[in-house]
Parts: sequence; structure tokens; C-alpha cells
Amino acid sequence: MKTIFLHVGHGKTGTSATQKAFMELQDTLKSRGILYPDHPSRRKALRGGTTSGNVTPEVPGWFQRQILDVADACKEFGTLVFSNENMILRQNEFVDLVRARKSDFTFHFIVSVRDPVEMVQSHFNEAVKRGGYTGTLLAIAERENHINHATNLVRFCEAEGIPVSVLNYSRIRSGITERILAIVDPSLPSGGMPGLSTSRIINRSLSPVELRLVHWTNRNLGGTVGRRFAQALLYVIPNPAFVRGEVPLQCREKIRENLQADVHFLDARLAEAERMQWAID
Repeated sequence: MKTIFLHVGHGKTGTSATQKAFMELQDTLKSRGILYPDHPSRRKALRGGTTSGNVTPEVPGWFQRQILDVADACKEFGTLVFSNENMILRQNEFVDLVRARKSDFTFHFIVSVRDPVEMVQSHFNEAVKRGGYTGTLLAIAERENHINHATNLVRFCEAEGIPVSVLNYSRIRSGITERILAIVDPSLPSGGMPGLSTSRIINRSLSPVELRLVHWTNRNLGGTVGRRFAQALLYVIPNPAFVRGEVPLQCREKIRENLQADVHFLDARLAEAERMQWAID
């Protein structure tokens, strides 16, 4: 029976770096009996650009056509890997299909989460950087729900007897890519796979000073100018050293109020050293 690994996100948990690694290691993985199906974004990923893996869930019938049909047609490989950070947001589009085909394939979901307060910071940063956002951090905090998506998927997997691995990016950081590779291939050498590039940060956050500047630009000059300004900063200063800013108490209280039950549920499935925290490191 073929195994299908589904690296479903959530976004902002090192997904771009992991997807780039899968692209870089396609040939090595094939030699180990693992297929990471190609995608039009491969060239961009290999150039260090930000991509969303090898699945495009915005296309109608995506799970059937891009995952199940590909797996059905694959004769050479016993293991296939698919990755897209938005899959976790579209569970209603695939849970019935997974349930119907779990006797044909061994599905294994890989779910990545992040400390809730830190995730709110990251979502605010991304919204300002790429979305022209002009609102407040509190507004982001009030609708933060990535932990809910993770909880729902884990509950589904456990109810259906489907393997699921949960990782907390906040505790693992840059090591998450090798952790995911080791889930896909437990015989992976402890030093990692040859050909894996880890020197370049993919899709970095803005520093607190940069964030304030781009946020001001979005408000006063418009989102298009703000996005271009942010892109220029990322290009000119690809890997700056900075400390994250503090999250106001009101935001932290709102996040905890909304997500405490989900955090407790997921923490029970994480190793003690990798459980989520409410404070900022």
C-alpha cells in the first residue's frame, strides 16, 4: 500500500524553507523510493523565492486531481509527499476523500503549529509586509485561529485512525525541516541529506523598526508602495539580527481567552520540551 505524506501547514511555521528543501532533494528522495511530485513553482523555489509547495488548492477538485489521481497513477514509488500550507485551511474539501480512500492509501498528516502569541506577531508582520495592512495588532489577535485548524485536523485523524505528526515551530525553529524529512524518511542520516541548503532564510519577518516603517507607508502612501518598500528591505538586508517587539497585555489576554482549550489539546500531543508557551522568548 502506498503512503501519502501530507504536509499541510500551518503557514508561518517554516513551510517555505521545508518546501524549498523538498524541491532541492527531489532526486535524492527518488533514489530512496520517495516521490515529491514536481510543480511549476520549482524553479522559483530553487532560486530562493517563496512558494507554496507542490499543490495548488485554489483549483477546483485539487485534492482528487493533484493528490489522489497522481498517487493512483504512480507505479514507480511507494511513498509520495505533498506540501502546501493552505491545505489545513481547506479541510472540508478533503476529509471525506481521505476517509473514502484510507483503505487504499496510508495517509500521514504533518501539522506544524506555533506559540499563539508569536503566531499573531508573525501574521501581523506578514499582513503589513505583503498585504498592505494598516490595522492594529489587536485586530489580528482577535481573529487568530490557526490552532483551531490544527485541533480540528488532529481530531479527524485520531477518529479515523490516520497517523498525524504535530510539531511546534516555536521550539524547533530552523530544525523543523530536518524533523519533517525524518518523518518522511526515518532512515535519514542524522546529519541530514546531502544537497540540502540551509544557509538562506526564506520569507523572513520584518524587524520591529522595518515593521513600523512599512506600516506607516501602507497608511500614508498605500499598500502597493508599502509592499514594494518591504520587498526592497528584504532584498537589501536578507538576514538582519533583531529582537521581536513586545505584544501588549490586551492582545495576549485575548489570544489566551480564544485559544487556551486548543493549546491544551495540542500540548498533550507534543513532547514536553516542545509544548506551546504564552510568553515571547
